[in-house]
Amino acid sequence: MVFAFFTMLGESLPIAYQLQQAGYEVYVGIVDNWGKLGIKQTEDIETHKRRLELYDGLLKHKYDADVLLNALLKVKSKNEFFIFCDFNYLYNYADKLREAGFKGLLPHKEDARLEEDRKLAKQMVQAFYNDLQPVPNFEFQKIDEAIKFIQQRQELFVLKGNSPEAFTFVPQGTDIKINHEEIITTLQQFKDVYEKEGFILEEKITDIIEFTPEAIAFDGEVLSANVDIELKFLGAGDTGYQTGCSGDYVFYIDIGSEIFKKFLQPLMPFMLRPNELTIWDASVLYSPSRNTFYFGEYCPDRPGYNAVFTEMTALGGADVYFDYIINKQRFKADKIATSINIFNLSLKKKDWADELIFDFPDGLNYWIWDVKKKDNIKVNVGSDKSAGVVTGAGNDINEAAEQMYQNLEQVHLSAMYYRPKHDFLSTDYPTSIPNRLKVLQQIFNLGGE
Repeated sequence: MVFAFFTMLGESLPIAYQLQQAGYEVYVGIVDNWGKLGIKQTEDIETHKRRLELYDGLLKHKYDADVLLNALLKVKSKNEFFIFCDFNYLYNYADKLREAGFKGLLPHKEDARLEEDRKLAKQMVQAFYNDLQPVPNFEFQKIDEAIKFIQQRQELFVLKGNSPEAFTFVPQGTDIKINHEEIITTLQQFKDVYEKEGFILEEKITDIIEFTPEAIAFDGEVLSANVDIELKFLGAGDTGYQTGCSGDYVFYIDIGSEIFKKFLQPLMPFMLRPNELTIWDASVLYSPSRNTFYFGEYCPDRPGYNAVFTEMTALGGADVYFDYIINKQRFKADKIATSINIFNLSLKKKDWADELIFDFPDGLNYWIWDVKKKDNIKVNVGSDKSAGVVTGAGNDINEAAEQMYQNLEQVHLSAMYYRPKHDFLSTDYPTSIPNRLKVLQQIFNLGGE
């Protein structure tokens, strides 16, 4: 099998690199600019330059995405290729490849819309789920209207913008007055951004336990399901600002399990597609005090990062993961796995020096994306504050985390930061991974997962 990866920001490059290291022929296409994806987003010259340098000197076959697409469309033996479009906003490329007869992860426009359009996601939940409901939320176009609304309420809120530039703001603490003041200040400070496409005030339920069930299917057949428990905040104890993912814990579940039936089975009509790999998850927010499951968000046909690296680690590598998929075999994972994200805090400095040495071994547990090779030395590209992910596997969370932090000792980068081991295994705050795992074990009788 020959693999072809399409990417914008390079999320899948570590997977492509591991497959190349395992002996597969791998081609990678990087999209030149956001406009080709129909996304109105600017990118300065320096950021653009650095992004296009990702994995230079490491991947043998790396091209502009359009060049790779045109070459693939001329290939006669399309059944020998497996395509991996690593994010659902790549549907423009996926559509052409699907129509040409290729197989693989080929997201549709509707997949991207379902992740972006909260109204549509809410309608889906109401139409297809009995055990899941949306968190109470209120939509606005103007901040003046939202401020008047907030001043009349006694709930805690979370602020979510509809445009890509409008970040999600989660005030800390449980003081209603402070919560309201922080949200109003944020709205006033970023008025143009939030009014651009409107925004949502979502009720903040203070005892929420979040977890993310995911199903993987290929060519109309479900091959696996797993649960991801993710650390989203930068700092220990779930403090600081939200990141894409600071760390996570993944365990595979039975397709006949209660979790699958409750949260993944309703998605099956949308997942099962001929010749296509589909990866769908629906984050679930559980409130013990209300004994209620709430819907978080859909992430259809795009892997979670770090989650996909953790899933592959539990199986034994990217090559094993794709062997199961291509041969349409049910996944068999004897291990659970964990991941930790490495952040390059030096990117905050205006005088940051380019091309810091970024030393790490090649191998199963290293999923580094902000890297290139120059003069036979690995260096940091500096395109993103998230530099890469390190994983570990074991029979339980303690064993996996122990291996993960040992693996982390082999990574060297100036000013790198990550959440510490004592925090990863902590039971001192309710949203820690061990505490959320304990709740899931009690609710779903998971035993020793």
